[in-house]
Amino acid sequence: MNTDQVQELLENTLTKAKTLGAESAEVLFNRGESFSVSTESKNISQYKVSSAQTLGVRIKKGKKIGTCSSESIDQDAIDIMLKQALENSNFSKESEFEDIVAPKSNIFDATDSNDYKPDETDPQKKVDYALAMEREILEADQRVQNAPYNTYSDGVSEYWVANTNGVMSFAKTSNNSLLTSSLMAEEGKQQAMFYHYQVGRTFSDLNREELVKETVKHTSNFLEGKSISTGKYDIVFSIDILSDVFGCFSNLFSGRRAVMGLNPWRDKIENTLAFSELTIKDNPNYTGAFGNGAFDSEGYPTSEITLMENGVLKSFLQNSSTAKELGMKHTANASRSPRSALSVGGSNTIIEPGKQTDHDIQTGEYVHIVDMQGLHSGTDSMSGDFSFGATGYLMKDGEMQSVVRGVTVSGNFFDALRNIKGLSNQVEANRGRTFFAPKIKFSDLTIAGA
Repeated sequence: MNTDQVQELLENTLTKAKTLGAESAEVLFNRGESFSVSTESKNISQYKVSSAQTLGVRIKKGKKIGTCSSESIDQDAIDIMLKQALENSNFSKESEFEDIVAPKSNIFDATDSNDYKPDETDPQKKVDYALAMEREILEADQRVQNAPYNTYSDGVSEYWVANTNGVMSFAKTSNNSLLTSSLMAEEGKQQAMFYHYQVGRTFSDLNREELVKETVKHTSNFLEGKSISTGKYDIVFSIDILSDVFGCFSNLFSGRRAVMGLNPWRDKIENTLAFSELTIKDNPNYTGAFGNGAFDSEGYPTSEITLMENGVLKSFLQNSSTAKELGMKHTANASRSPRSALSVGGSNTIIEPGKQTDHDIQTGEYVHIVDMQGLHSGTDSMSGDFSFGATGYLMKDGEMQSVVRGVTVSGNFFDALRNIKGLSNQVEANRGRTFFAPKIKFSDLTIAGA
């Protein structure tokens, strides 16, 4: 279906929803195509081409909400979906807050906001690229035993939101990615493994040489790793690990979690909770980011939101329902798929640069963490406590002193935010390009080692 046909489909679905008894309705439509190839032992282990589409409806009847979805978009299937959504509303709880209220906007085609780039690279070239990546891993060092994970993938997806208030918006996005790994072994030492990935908008954005080099370097280093003495250490996380740590505590900025009673910062707006230079924003229009979007899942236009400013909590991410229930500012951060209920979600997390140079952050002794295990199982997002296995480097004045392996890092996230020693004045991106932050030095975290 072309754009005009999809628009007609959604308009007809909304009209039919009202005909059947819905007071208001919202439809989401997602469709996409994907390609992936994985290799093992220098041969193709998986080759997959797929496409999918899902239409989902959320209807309001009285004070109740009903949802349903369908992978088929023929009229009979849509009729069944709408009738089921209306039936489901009979069994939902009454809500004074959730509604379908996003007004008509001037956003129709927001594809440009996602930096979409069509890619017509020949599939065989992609297969050859994946095989070459694995071969280069295997041949990079005689100690490499295997490349257990080795995949090229890409996809194009399109998503629409429309409602009975006149919202009709869509956007298309593209992504390409590489994942590889290396498993090394050397006599008299433990095995070591490290995996790494890249993302790009097109095939030409990817750089397997850089990926292979980084993967083999860390794996080789890890073979030399050993524990260090148990104690308190300053720690600098790699940008990817820092992203994962903050991601584990995303409930702290969630209006939905606040409504559910699962956000310990619910009553802390305008309180000082962190280091005085820490400013965190959610920005859906950040140059080069992969989490951009001009509208949220209700159809509201999005904008930059300051979550924390100079250590002071300023806002939560809100949809129209959570904002109303909490009596707070609506931030246009609704998130849902055609199959799910209304929730909230962020776009790109931006931690503003600090005042120190990279040299300042690297002064003195600290541990640079580049790999971890068990973060989610060892994290309590309500108490702030965390504990996870880690691998990295003991550093002094920016120079590596030894490889650190077989240790456990633990602490309390709330305390860690208050005890930050400094933020560098240069921002870098995580591999997924949804998290942008300077180097941050955390003080006095516990490492359990030898």
